[in-house]
Amino acid sequence: MTGPMTQQPKSRRGIIVAVAVIVCGLAAGAIVLGGILPLGGGNTHPPCDQLPSAAQARDALEDNPGLVSQLRDAGSGVSVGVDSPGCDNGNQALIDVTYSTGEERDHIDAVLTRSDGFGVPVYVHER
Repeated sequence: MTGPMTQQPKSRRGIIVAVAVIVCGLAAGAIVLGGILPLGGGNTHPPCDQLPSAAQARDALEDNPGLVSQLRDAGSGVSVGVDSPGCDNGNQALIDVTYSTGEERDHIDAVLTRSDGFGVPVYVHER
């Protein structure tokens, strides 16, 4: 009586766990592919129609010289400026931070995480 009765609940539990893992995997894949949660290292920025004007981005850059300096201190391959990320309207821009190495990227991420930011979107990407 103990053999078949104890196997059935374990078997059912295993199936439930397997189904839960599959469902979670599919949900995570849908979230990543849907753009809700970007993949690590991906280059993302807000849609162009949500970006500030180039003048607002330049003002934000000029108002935060200390933050700009901290970002540039990440390495010789780092540049910080204002640019439009390929928008049809060239007047829509953001702070553009480029880097050359993973070490520079790590430093940039640390600086931006600790700071209050520029008040406008920042686009960080490799050269």
